Amino acid sequence: MVPGTYQYKGDLGRGKALGVLVTLLLVLCAAACGKASGAKNDYQYLEIGYGFKPVLYDISPNSNCDKDIKDRCKEAAQVSTDQFKAISDKLNANSTGFLAEVKTRAPIYNCLREGEKFADSLDETYSQPCEELLDTFAARNTNLERLKLLASCKKDLDLLECEKRNVHPVSCLSKSKEPVSQRCAVRLTSMKSKFAGKLDQDVPLMKACENEVRILCRTRTNKISCLKSKVGDPKVSTRCKKEIHRRKVEESEDIRFNKYLFSVCALDKEQHCKDVPFGQGRIVTCLEKFYGTLQAECKSAIKQQILDKQKDSTLDVRFRLLCKEDAQSLCPVEFQVLEDPFEINMGGKLKKCMRNATLAGDIKSAECKEHLLFMMEQTRRYTELDPTLVEACAQEKNMCEPHNFLECLREEVMTGNVLSQECEQALVYKDIQAAADIKLKTHMSSSCHAEHMLFCDGVDNALSPGNVISCLEDHFDHPKFGKKCRQKIKRDIAYTTRDIRMLATTYQSCQYEITELCEDVQPGGGRVVSCLKENRNKIVGGKCRGAIMRLLKISASNWKLDWSTYFDCEEDADSLCYGKRDASVHTCLRENFDFLSSKCKAKQMQLMEAESESLQVNSKLLNKCGTAVTKYCGEVADEGGKVLSCLQSYTDDPTFPRVCMKAITHHMNVTERLMPMGPKLKSDCAEDATQNCQWTNLDGQQTLDGAILKCLVSKSEVLQPKCKNTLAQRTLFLLRNFQSGNPATQVCDNDVKQLCHVPIDMFGLTEVGSIYKCLLRESEKISSECFFVLTLPKASKMMREEANVEPLYQEQAFQQYLSNIESRMRKMENSSSPGAGFMVAFLLLSLAAVGFSGYYYKSKVRGGGGVVYRELRA
Repeated sequence: MVPGTYQYKGDLGRGKALGVLVTLLLVLCAAACGKASGAKNDYQYLEIGYGFKPVLYDISPNSNCDKDIKDRCKEAAQVSTDQFKAISDKLNANSTGFLAEVKTRAPIYNCLREGEKFADSLDETYSQPCEELLDTFAARNTNLERLKLLASCKKDLDLLECEKRNVHPVSCLSKSKEPVSQRCAVRLTSMKSKFAGKLDQDVPLMKACENEVRILCRTRTNKISCLKSKVGDPKVSTRCKKEIHRRKVEESEDIRFNKYLFSVCALDKEQHCKDVPFGQGRIVTCLEKFYGTLQAECKSAIKQQILDKQKDSTLDVRFRLLCKEDAQSLCPVEFQVLEDPFEINMGGKLKKCMRNATLAGDIKSAECKEHLLFMMEQTRRYTELDPTLVEACAQEKNMCEPHNFLECLREEVMTGNVLSQECEQALVYKDIQAAADIKLKTHMSSSCHAEHMLFCDGVDNALSPGNVISCLEDHFDHPKFGKKCRQKIKRDIAYTTRDIRMLATTYQSCQYEITELCEDVQPGGGRVVSCLKENRNKIVGGKCRGAIMRLLKISASNWKLDWSTYFDCEEDADSLCYGKRDASVHTCLRENFDFLSSKCKAKQMQLMEAESESLQVNSKLLNKCGTAVTKYCGEVADEGGKVLSCLQSYTDDPTFPRVCMKAITHHMNVTERLMPMGPKLKSDCAEDATQNCQWTNLDGQQTLDGAILKCLVSKSEVLQPKCKNTLAQRTLFLLRNFQSGNPATQVCDNDVKQLCHVPIDMFGLTEVGSIYKCLLRESEKISSECFFVLTLPKASKMMREEANVEPLYQEQAFQQYLSNIESRMRKMENSSSPGAGFMVAFLLLSLAAVGFSGYYYKSKVRGGGGVVYRELRA
């Protein structure tokens, strides 16, 4: 054998073997490819571009149904082939008119399905592979919407360069900052509604969360709901989280985009929101208004929607639509979240910034403000909708019932219970929010609707936050005010005075004063309010001073209506005034002043001074003396005790109202022992007291008031005219309303006892002016010290002159008075006492001044009453 031949045979054998192997592989490949080709050829697909998946168009004529198609649907097959070619040509030509060619949707499929209806024997049914093919087509034939979307939105897609930017068409159109065409918007909404809940139709979400679906949601039917519930899982990638967030933003626009929400709330929507149009979050907003009455499953779903919106403003479509301009101007940094929605935590920060702007009254858009107030009102009415409060007060959740959680926490604070720091801070923030608008005080607004309409209908919160609340507070004592509303108002005042930030009107009016006078005072516990009250006479701003005097008036009417006063005097009131009505506790505490704690003493002194300074604060006195104020002191400024001094100077007028006289006397009897000088004397005599009585602090301890008053009386000859006039006016009133132990008139106590035969403990029970009348009658017998005090008012101008108020009557009794004085002076001249000589000299100078100024004194004794009326007048 020739070696080459062998070699040839060997090569030939190996070649045959390789050929057989190749043939076998080709057969297997052909079979596999044929099977794959058969699977592919079962359907006709349209390649529409723009990032869309190929669109399932119809069953292929060469499918497993080819025999049935030839037998029953030849015409339909021809229509399908022609239409498929026409649409493909239009698509290739980049035309938008291809939908006009779709005269019959899926002609072959429809023909075969139509044939089933007329089948009357088993022989006429389709083969099992064909039946399976028809069922599969029915399940997958949802993609015609893509063709419709492309037809309606092609211009928009081209304008937005969606394909060029490789962005999925639906996402591209949805995220567009500029509005798409009306036709495109309608089609986009329709497509989203039909495909809601189908993950395979949300290509960006499906691609971004492919691993998460496989790992976390493999066994869950609703993959989209599963992904949303797992967004906090560390296994979820940032890319997937962004797409989940994008999906939630889109779903917030229309309830139809959220298949689950649309399904579980269908009955509630029909009942409560039947006529509300879809889109712009209107249906969900409507359902939120009926939150308390929703069915359980719908309520749970709406609750989640609200919680999401509270945490993230980008999920609140109403906020995005109504508040964009305000947010851009008022919160420019946080506003960027609307440009980049997935900026972590920024959605919540923007909402908080805008809530603060609402409280400050800075929101210009009425619709935006209304929406934000509604959201805040909901979270206050249903505290489970406030994620911040729920989280912060987790420790306190067992203290209170869920339906009344917020009000219960307030009661716990008012009874002295201590909350956790986190809960306390969250509660304070909620109450600061509520201060801006009565709508946010849900319990009050529901109880006070009638009073709101009656007393505060024209009050506008837009001018100043909290205006309506302040208006109701100003009227709660009115007889027409309902008992239930009055109780709510009082309880609210008692609580909110603990932090000035909860008093919206006062806080806004006193920003400058808080900084200047109370900068180092920590908010809370009523401290800032107390600081402003203590410094009220240093407050320049009219609005702030008015607000503080208003708070003083409220606290003067009821001891419980000021946080710090209540807690500083609570133990004293319990031990000394048990059983007293709230409105009477102040009087009771003052009657037991010597037994009070130092803190309560300070509070009572502060309030008594304010009551003497302004009749606005002393509402009881104002109610009795309103007519007298108008008649005698209408032009006198209600500050520094001027009105009260003015009224005192007219108490000898025969026409002066007796009810006012009694009220003034009662006020002076209560306060005189504790504040002998009074606010006006302190103000007018500050310089004299410093120079002549070595007292540099007229706002110091009340026990020094008596000493300084006694000193001023003894040094009256060297006082400046303003101080001397005020001192004379006060001395005259004290003589008319004589009380034992008063520093100014104490030197006359023994004379009254001996010459007027009035026991010391009865001084306060005598008729007004009777003791003074007695001292005048017995002027020749009284002690020199008492005589000096008796003549002091005659050597000075009256307060009414300083206030430019003219008296309404004149009486001619001055000559008799001069006669008595001259007689007493002659006796004093004959005395050898050095002190008497000084006294004579002083009185001569005083009388000379009186004569030079044209003063005269009038005195008249009214028959039967024994009341002496007198006046010194230029």
